[in-house]
Amino acid sequence: MDTRVPNRLMIISLAVVALHVLGGCPRPSPVVPQVDADGGDDAGMDAPDEASFVCAKACAALKKIGCPEAETTPKGDSCVVVCNHTQASKKFDMKPACLAKAETVGDVQFCGTVRCLK
Repeated sequence: MDTRVPNRLMIISLAVVALHVLGGCPRPSPVVPQVDADGGDDAGMDAPDEASFVCAKACAALKKIGCPEAETTPKGDSCVVVCNHTQASKKFDMKPACLAKAETVGDVQFCGTVRCLK
């Protein structure tokens, strides 16, 4: 009798079980950088990567201008969390680099991604 087939089946079964077990492990929550409300040059320096840093700067600019999009969502997500999630999904570019440079509502609206209606 050929024992290679049952051994191969056993290995595949173990691999599938291992993937299910590992896939069910909790994922660490993202680190949200802290940003000064004034969006100063030292704001968000503890950010884990450049994308989070740019989102933090964009949200600081939106807050400084008074855009409601800078506020926490009804679900409790901060502007930075929403921006990071949006950028990571690659479904929609929030253009955080453009928003980070904004100084007026007109500048925000020029970026074309945030309405900033007060």
